[in-house]
Amino acid sequence: MAKVKGLWNYLMPFATDSTGVCSLFCDADAVVIGMDPGATAVRCYPFTERRKDQRARYKGIHIGEIDAAMGKLDESVGRLKLLIDEEEAGQIVLVGTPVASLTGVDLKALARRLEKASGRRVMGFSTTGNRYYDEGLSDAFRTIYERIRKEERSDELSAEGKTESLQGERSYRTVNLLGFNTLDYPGEWERQKILEHIEDHQMRIGSIWGIRSGIPEWRRALQADLNIVCSASALRLAEKMEKEGGIPFILLDGLLEQTGGLELLASGLQIPEHPERILIIGEQIRSGALRKYIRSRCLETEGRAPEIVNAGFFLTHKKLMEERDRKLKSEEELITLLTRDPFDLVIGDPLFRLLANPGQNYIMQNHPPVSGGFADQFMNS
Repeated sequence: MAKVKGLWNYLMPFATDSTGVCSLFCDADAVVIGMDPGATAVRCYPFTERRKDQRARYKGIHIGEIDAAMGKLDESVGRLKLLIDEEEAGQIVLVGTPVASLTGVDLKALARRLEKASGRRVMGFSTTGNRYYDEGLSDAFRTIYERIRKEERSDELSAEGKTESLQGERSYRTVNLLGFNTLDYPGEWERQKILEHIEDHQMRIGSIWGIRSGIPEWRRALQADLNIVCSASALRLAEKMEKEGGIPFILLDGLLEQTGGLELLASGLQIPEHPERILIIGEQIRSGALRKYIRSRCLETEGRAPEIVNAGFFLTHKKLMEERDRKLKSEEELITLLTRDPFDLVIGDPLFRLLANPGQNYIMQNHPPVSGGFADQFMNS
C-alpha cells in the first residue's frame, strides 16, 4: 500500500491567520466580526488563548453564498451596519474564513463600503483560515501601518508639526515593540519583566504591536526613534517602516544581548549541564534569543558552546537562519528530526513531546498556537 504523504496523525491544527488578527485587536477598543456562517473565526480564538482583561468584543455574521457569488451584498451590508450601529467602539474589524474566501467576498472592499455607510472606522482583513496565525499577524501589521500612514498624510496637521511636539516631550528614546504578542510570549510575568527591562535602559515605549494597544497608540508609532522586532511576523513591517519612515530596527534578542537581559526569555527553564546537541522548536526570533542565552551561559560556565538547531512550522526568514536550522512543513519532518537525530535536549511545546523518542530529555515551553488551551493537559500527561 502506498504511503500517504502530508497526513497528520498526532498534532492538532495550529492557530489560523484569523486567530492572529483576533489576538492583535484583543486589547483594543474594537468589535471583531467573523464573516462566516457559524462565526467560527471568532469562536475558535478563545481556545487558543484566554485573556482576563480582554477589551474587544467578538461577533459573527453570515453572508449568503449565492448573494456573495452574485455580488448582491446589499442585505448583508445592511445587517452589518445595524450590528455596527449597536456597538460603541472606535474600530470595527472584519475577519474572513474558508467560507468567506471560497465565496469570493472582498473584505477590504466591503470594509470601505461599510465605512462610508456608517461613518465609523472599518478595516477588513482577508484571512482565509488556511494559513497560520503569524501570517495573519504579518498581513494585519502591514495593513494597519498603511492605513495610519494614509491618515497621517491626509491629516490637517502637518507631520512636521506633530513630530516637533512629540520630541519636545521626550526624556527617553521612544521605541515601538513590533510583534510583542501573547501568542508568542504567553507568560504575563515574562512580558512584564521584558517591558520593565526596556524602560530601565532609558527607552520609552511608544506603542506595542501585539498587546495593550489600538489605533491611537499605533498612530504614534510613526514618531518613534527605534523599532524592536519581537517576532518573525513583524519583520516585514519593520523593514517597511525603515524604508518609508526612516525608523531603524533591532531584533529583540539583539537588544537583550546588548543590555544583559537574555535570561528573561529562559525563565523557568532548567537547562542541564554539558549538553552536546540541542533542538529548539518554536517561533524563530524567540528561539534565536534562547539559543543565544544557552550559548553564552555554556561558554561562561563550561568554556564551550553546544550545537543548537532551531526548527519551526511558522514564518522563517532565511536571513535569520543558521546552517542547520529547519523550516518544517509536515508532521513527518518533525518526527524524523526528533527520532533520527541524537539530540541531548529538546525544547518545545508540550504537544511536540508526543512525537519524541521515549525517555527523551524534553523541556516544555508553551506556545499557544500549537497546543492552545490544552497545554496544561499535555504538560501533565
